Amino acid sequence: MKKNIKNKISKEPFLLEDNSLLQTTYTTDLRDRQSVRTTFNMSEKANDALNWLAKNYHITFKEVIDSLCLELSSEPKENHFLDIVAEVAKKIDSKSLGKSTRKTQVISKKSLCILKDLSKKHSIQRDLLIELSILLFKAQIEENIEKKREKHKEAGNRFSKFLAKAEAFEKELKKLLGDDDPIIMRFGIAMQIIYNLSYAIEAELKDGTPIDPDEW
Repeated sequence: MKKNIKNKISKEPFLLEDNSLLQTTYTTDLRDRQSVRTTFNMSEKANDALNWLAKNYHITFKEVIDSLCLELSSEPKENHFLDIVAEVAKKIDSKSLGKSTRKTQVISKKSLCILKDLSKKHSIQRDLLIELSILLFKAQIEENIEKKREKHKEAGNRFSKFLAKAEAFEKELKKLLGDDDPIIMRFGIAMQIIYNLSYAIEAELKDGTPIDPDEW
């Protein structure tokens, strides 16, 4: 028994060395995650968009850029985002983006490689590639937000009509059952939940306060 335990202890530290595939994958993954500094030449619009994305998603600039690079490097058949960026890059005059400034950012080594590879493959300047990616990604998000806002606005209008009918129905129930009936009490609780949701919709449309799905 002691001999078996001794053999097991002596061999286990070398399991990773014996598994060359695991070792290579693990080492490569660590290298890809390493942070590197690189300088981008981007317009004020792109820098503002980068700040907006980081602030609204509560993530760092590095995480924004790394996420965009992963999006750009996804499978070609499904990568509509890269197609759009490449198409815009071929048509746009970089001067139209405005004055650019050099700014050093921390990104992963993998992201840096992705940008270099895609820049070479599609004949797009690296900095223009990341600039357009940031601007288009923000534009897509804002478009989705606006679409959602319009739907919530319509939902708010329907809620107003629904509440008017619900209030009229509540009055009818009170005449039928009286104020102290348990049905009226339960209905009152349901109405309060609906009122709270209606107020939440109004707040979202007015100042952008997110609707908490768990708040009743």
